Amino acid sequence: MGRDSEQALSALPLPPSEPPGGAAAEVAERTGVEYWRSFRYLLVPGLLTKWYPMYMSSLRYDLQRLGLCHTFSAVDTDQSVLANAAVLRGEIERLAAENDGHRVVLLCHSKGGVDAAASLALYPSLEPLVAALVTMQSPHSGSVIAHDLANTSLQRSVALLALEKLLHGSKDALLDLTYDARKAFVRRHPYPASRVATLCVACSESRPTSLLRPTIDYAALRYGEPSDGCVCQVDATLPGCPFVHIDDMDHFGPAWKGFPATDGYDPTKVWLVCTSIALCG
Repeated sequence: MGRDSEQALSALPLPPSEPPGGAAAEVAERTGVEYWRSFRYLLVPGLLTKWYPMYMSSLRYDLQRLGLCHTFSAVDTDQSVLANAAVLRGEIERLAAENDGHRVVLLCHSKGGVDAAASLALYPSLEPLVAALVTMQSPHSGSVIAHDLANTSLQRSVALLALEKLLHGSKDALLDLTYDARKAFVRRHPYPASRVATLCVACSESRPTSLLRPTIDYAALRYGEPSDGCVCQVDATLPGCPFVHIDDMDHFGPAWKGFPATDGYDPTKVWLVCTSIALCG
């Protein structure tokens, strides 16, 4: 690794002496670059993103360049929350077991954050294996687009037909993101906010350059809420968890360094800074 990579990691703040999760000994034994490289990073993608070219490619390249051991989750992005939560359970357990018990940092975009939060809520044994959960633009309370598609007869039929027949996915991948479905799931399976270091990043965009401007305007007109074009900012947080608002990034921002993203952020820097905030509690 080059000197620039070492400096980039060293510049990130470390957790306090006794961070959430009882990792004080871990912090005492490792400092700076060693601390950041002690984790295993699991990237969890969003809905339908297996069909998107170059999705999270810049983040994956940069993590490798920085010497951060990472894995791109094998979840099927066209499947339900329950199905993907089970896959993530196996991946988290395997990563921890294969790396001498080193804990896992979950970096989750869009529906990936819903899947990961569900895994932690459904399988409490995962809690000591996870150092932090960072979700970006995840529809924890539901997605305005998914909800309205599912509750309009013609659009629902077309969307579900395309998902099942053309993409060979599950209709629940979409229906799980309606407001009613998310409310019911969170009520039945509360997220362990007090036991897992977590940060939720909620975004919105208003600039005319965004390719998602039509759906951004739709959410604003119909619901009076700022959004990133897929998820309203108010819906992207978990109850009881810290959150950060970014007011000039659309839904493409965290996953692409350039087109189709139109903001000026470097995705890797955003992910690492937010991970630092989550770990610092």
